[in-house]
Amino acid sequence: MNLHNFRRKVCSGTTSCVKILSYTLRLTLYTLLIYTLHLTLYTFSCSGANWRAFRKNETRSGYAREVAGTPLNYQWHFRTGNAIISSPVVADGKVYIGNRAGKIYCFGAFTGEKIWEYQTAGWVDSSPCSYEGVVYIGSRDGKLYAIDASTPVVKWTYSAGGMICSSPIVYDGYIYFAVGYPEKKVVCLTINGQFKWSFNTGQYAYSSPAVKNGKVYVGANDGKFYCLDAYTGEEKWSSKTDGLIYFVAMTVTEDTVYATPGEGDLKVYAFNSQTGVIKWSKNLGLSGFSAVSSIVYSEGKLYLGAGMRPHYIFCLNAANGNILWKESVGNASVSGICSSPALANNVLYIGSAEEGDLYALDALTGKFLGIERYEVEISSGIDLGSEIVGSPAVSNGWVYIGTTEGILYAYKASEIVSISSPDDGESVSGEIKIKSYIENSLNSNQYELSYGLGTNPNSWMKISAGMVGQLQDGLLMNWETTQLPMGNYTLKLTVNNSKTAKVSFSVGQPYSGTTFETYVWPNPAYTSKGELPHITYKIPGSGNVNFKIKIYNVAGELVRAIERNVEKGREYKDGDALIWDLKNDDGEMVASGVYIYIVYVDGKPEKGKIKKIAVIK
Repeated sequence: MNLHNFRRKVCSGTTSCVKILSYTLRLTLYTLLIYTLHLTLYTFSCSGANWRAFRKNETRSGYAREVAGTPLNYQWHFRTGNAIISSPVVADGKVYIGNRAGKIYCFGAFTGEKIWEYQTAGWVDSSPCSYEGVVYIGSRDGKLYAIDASTPVVKWTYSAGGMICSSPIVYDGYIYFAVGYPEKKVVCLTINGQFKWSFNTGQYAYSSPAVKNGKVYVGANDGKFYCLDAYTGEEKWSSKTDGLIYFVAMTVTEDTVYATPGEGDLKVYAFNSQTGVIKWSKNLGLSGFSAVSSIVYSEGKLYLGAGMRPHYIFCLNAANGNILWKESVGNASVSGICSSPALANNVLYIGSAEEGDLYALDALTGKFLGIERYEVEISSGIDLGSEIVGSPAVSNGWVYIGTTEGILYAYKASEIVSISSPDDGESVSGEIKIKSYIENSLNSNQYELSYGLGTNPNSWMKISAGMVGQLQDGLLMNWETTQLPMGNYTLKLTVNNSKTAKVSFSVGQPYSGTTFETYVWPNPAYTSKGELPHITYKIPGSGNVNFKIKIYNVAGELVRAIERNVEKGREYKDGDALIWDLKNDDGEMVASGVYIYIVYVDGKPEKGKIKKIAVIK
């Protein structure tokens, strides 16, 4: 198959209650973290309609659990006037991207209308991160910018002292990014722009950090992959390779980190996320200088780009690194930067550098889908044939990609199934609206809504089923969640018995308990320093009450329950604070990690307050 002789023109296309069965659930850590309003641990987790950051989320998975089927139909484009190295992000109906004129742009996701632009003093190769109405993005002028998502109002800037090509990520109320020449460091800020910590790397750092379970994973030009404590910046482990780690991000699952350094080391590595021990490494069979991409992880498989002439897409078994298939997608850019794939269910989208083509491949087989590539010459005469080194973003069946000619393109899939509300990772309570995009060639579609416990449910319970036509952010149903226990769930929409979209969400039951204040110090607690967490509190009123805390681990299991009788109106602190000895109810020391505690007074939980304790050995 000669891809270089295959061309296809693409022109503008058109597309045309229930009773909830309640069952007992254990309270999970993820539920509690989501329910706490200031926590963001799960904000980007799994997949959903929004593509809020480079590689979609804080684990840099690159995977959207929605249907965005080929062929694609051109919708709009915008000429920014200079090369786009940055990858687009999509959040709440807006697209954000930077270019090498030093500009940051915001567009309407479906119209292409420019909402605002902001000028920095350096190239903007960094990809944005959108979180709670603020866009965070770095510039080679050495500053990290926090910009209002709807207006070009800068809330604050942070001067890092070196070029920022790294794409920031928000996790648990903190922002993480790497800094390059002349600095060599990883930086952590609060979401208000206050310095928290920095870590010096052995060489310049342009990699985009991934974060999970209280740890930051990032690479640097010294060929090292680093694992840092997310709260202190302490190095937990590092692993030296023979490569040169540039823009690529590490990809994190529950217990494994996947990465490829590139250049002199053309292997894919799987590290134990806690210890850094190499589980396996796989030589890709390439030689010489090679451009490598970040990795997509989905359901036991890895997808990445590697090679120069030609450049390949590889699919690997995540358990052992065995190559399942590879396919040529043209040639890589001589700059060594290449597009990273984006996965929407079983469709893999990837841009080629030298040819400037957008490919769609079957993720199961590696075969090209429908129109084998999009070297797009649309009716207005605009050619997408300039280099693509940024990565696609997929949101609600739309695919966005920028080129080194400085043009941002938007395409719409011919078949779309997505859940647009609730948003992925959202905490809900009471009656919620379930909305969707369902677009295909049919006038009527059979659908079924179901839910399951956790992020990867073993079983599903049907909520509703029926017939529906075409929907564009349309309402499927109002769903009453108050009958569900607090917990972390996944919502699944199945259309015509085969096409599915999923989002994860949490249910937080409204509290009816009393209102009072608690505070934990030190937090994190370091067992090596003999530090124990003290819980101080002040309960309004008078009289004696029973005061109890319940502490849960990452599996959602009750670790420890501690209680005492206390006097209302008195502030318990310092010497008479309630102290957790870091042991479980069996008297065994607990492991390092993040724990959640809930406080009860006379059996009633503290209203609206679910808090965490970090333990570090």
